[in-house]
Amino acid sequence: MKKRILVIDDDATVRELVVKMLERDQYEFIEAHNGDAGVAVASEQSLDLILCDCTMPGITGLQVLETLRANETTASIPFVFLTATDDAATRRRADELGAEAFMGKPIGIGALRELVANVLQREDTNPPSSP
Repeated sequence: MKKRILVIDDDATVRELVVKMLERDQYEFIEAHNGDAGVAVASEQSLDLILCDCTMPGITGLQVLETLRANETTASIPFVFLTATDDAATRRRADELGAEAFMGKPIGIGALRELVANVLQREDTNPPSSP
């Protein structure tokens, strides 16, 4: 069964680029054009990974992660930031909220493919425990 990845970014070109970088790895993609749409999709779909920008109009990527972590049905979805926002405070907050990784833009194809594969493999090896 294909792994389902949600890509949240307000820039359609970036979403398309991320999908193109990862499509040969046979993942299934869902795209969201902002944080609100991303939260809605994550709440309605079964996902294996979320790739999200930090800086978006409306709710930010950090707010998306905080919202998802507060909801028991979405709390354990692995979450990776792909963002040009690369400051210590943002990284620290992402870590506090439980982001699996933080990758700065521009994104390298090899690094992205490796990161996604590693996060998904960790999840397959260590699935979230049931309450």
